[in-house]
Amino acid sequence: MSAGYDLIVIGAGYAGLMAALTAQQSGRKTLLIAKGNGGTHLKTGCIDVLGYHAGRRVDHALRTVSELISERPGHPYAATGAEALGAALLAFKQAMDRAGYPFEGDGIINLLLPSALGVPRPTALAPRTMIAGDLRRPTPIVVVGFDNFKDFHPALIADNLTAAGHPARAVTLTAPGFEDEADLPPMTLARAFDNAPFRAAFTAVLGPQLRPGERVALPAVLGLNAALEALADLEARLGVPVFEIPTLPPSIPGIRLFNAFDRLLRAAGARVQIGHPVVGFKTDGLRVTAVTGQSAARPKDWACDAVVLATGGVASGGITVDSHRVARETVFGLPVVAAAQPPETVNGMSAPAAYFERPGPSLPGLAVDAALRPLDHSGTAAYLNLYAAGTLLTGAEPWREKSGEGISLASGWRTGQC
Repeated sequence: MSAGYDLIVIGAGYAGLMAALTAQQSGRKTLLIAKGNGGTHLKTGCIDVLGYHAGRRVDHALRTVSELISERPGHPYAATGAEALGAALLAFKQAMDRAGYPFEGDGIINLLLPSALGVPRPTALAPRTMIAGDLRRPTPIVVVGFDNFKDFHPALIADNLTAAGHPARAVTLTAPGFEDEADLPPMTLARAFDNAPFRAAFTAVLGPQLRPGERVALPAVLGLNAALEALADLEARLGVPVFEIPTLPPSIPGIRLFNAFDRLLRAAGARVQIGHPVVGFKTDGLRVTAVTGQSAARPKDWACDAVVLATGGVASGGITVDSHRVARETVFGLPVVAAAQPPETVNGMSAPAAYFERPGPSLPGLAVDAALRPLDHSGTAAYLNLYAAGTLLTGAEPWREKSGEGISLASGWRTGQC
């Protein structure tokens, strides 16, 4: 068995990254272990706290979270608390500043940014590369795409923005130097924008097509390693504000965010093991004493004082649902509250109803106590030193609420201090 860790975090999405960084920077020896990259690579790269509530778009995110908590005591925000959410957002922004990938927004009032389809989308924090796209500004938009980059549709985006009251038009170019490429991958285009000669060639073609008073929207591929440099260079060459609009996965802004976390974790002394699925664990009956990871050669036990489980929900494989609609947590075999089951049951067994109150369907997930420890069939903590964070938690509808990153950061921040 390896030398012990103060905390082992399982999962490398927003929740796991935040938990590991919080723990390591507080002086705790931390191991982050995951079977692969988490949700960062699939999402927009923005931080959604609460975009919609009670059938309406949310402008004041934190105030509405407080309303949500009072209305829905089974929601993950009720377990983390609004104060922890605010602290987590501040800690996240400070971390990204240190990593050289700053985020804008105060986390209180939502920004309003174009989605990949050109639909106005509320979000709490956004990378600086997207901030000039805030639709609360009246400036007209020219949406620029590439005919050999198929994951971005400028005409559709421009039409939808205009229909929503934000004047926009579309321009389509061929990516300079890639005239023979029929279908450019986003990583290839992002690496091209890292280079000044490509940016010079691109702006030489685009500049004459701009109209006075416009701002330029581009697919979110403005550099993989030098996004801020690319943004500043493009704005200087074109003389107008420039911003990114998210594209289909893989998310370049999400990859930048993951890389920023990874740099911070390694600089702080944390161990990061990606590509090592957790295949088992050991306990003394009350506490988890070790986690077993699959290395290239053989399984390896990592001793620990505490564990944060942040493997994600159904979409990430942290929870599976079989053909009989029975949901299962995949690492510890913890009871799952499934949307198809009555709220007072967990995998068909009785449990305290107060833990599972929710007004409508939610994805299968784990119920937790006030310390964010997963509950067993009796409604008590399964293990005294096991905590859960992120979209693994039940009681939310993050796809409808636009709350996933906020839940992940708040619960990650809380569990990183366990």
